[in-house]
Amino acid sequence: MKFNSDVKILDIDLSNETIEERILPQEITNLYPDGTAFGLYLLLQEVDQDVNPLAPANILIFTYMESVGSKKPGDYLVITTKSPLNNSIGDSKVMSALPNLLRIRDIYAIIFRGKAKNPVYLYMEGENYSIRGAQAIWGRVSDEAARIIKKEVKEDALEIALIGPAGENMVKYSCIISMTNRASGRSGTGAVMGSKNLKAIVIKKSK
Repeated sequence: MKFNSDVKILDIDLSNETIEERILPQEITNLYPDGTAFGLYLLLQEVDQDVNPLAPANILIFTYMESVGSKKPGDYLVITTKSPLNNSIGDSKVMSALPNLLRIRDIYAIIFRGKAKNPVYLYMEGENYSIRGAQAIWGRVSDEAARIIKKEVKEDALEIALIGPAGENMVKYSCIISMTNRASGRSGTGAVMGSKNLKAIVIKKSK
C-alpha cells in the first residue's frame, strides 16, 4: 500500500480527554507500507520496553492494510499494542468495514494513550470527533452495548468496534469485536482497551 501524500493520525490522550491530529510525512509511511509494519513502527517509537501492557503508558493503535490475493478484496483492521499475554509486541488483524471509513477521512491510524477516569467511547461523525461517557454501556455485552449506542446517538448507520465484560475486566485473551461478529482475538487487545476504560470506537457511516 503506497501513499501519494502525508498521512493523518488521530492521537487521543484518554487521561486528558484530548484529540490531536498529527501529520506523518509520506516517506515514513512508505517505509512501512502496511498496517502491521506501521503499527509496529509507532509502538516502538512510543512505548518503553519496560512498560506494563495494562498500564496507562501502553498505547493501543488502530490502523489497516489491504488484503492481497483474496477473491474478495477488502481491508484488514490491524490493532497493535504491547501484549498482556506475552509482555511483548502483539497485533491482531480482522476483515472490517472500519478501514474504509477511516480512509475517506484521510486517517491512517488512531492512537489511544493514557486511561480515562471513567468509561468512555470515541464518536466520529464526519470531521468531528468527541469522547463520550460510556457508563450506560459499561458491563454490557457487545451487541447490547451497540444497540444502546445507536439509540443514544439516534443513528443506525454506525460502524462500531467495542469490547465486552471480558475486556473491561482485563481478561488477557479478550477480544475487540467489529462488524457484530468479527473478533480481533490475538494478543489480548481487548484487555488493553479495557485497561484504558475505553468501551468502543463508533463511526457514523457517510451517505
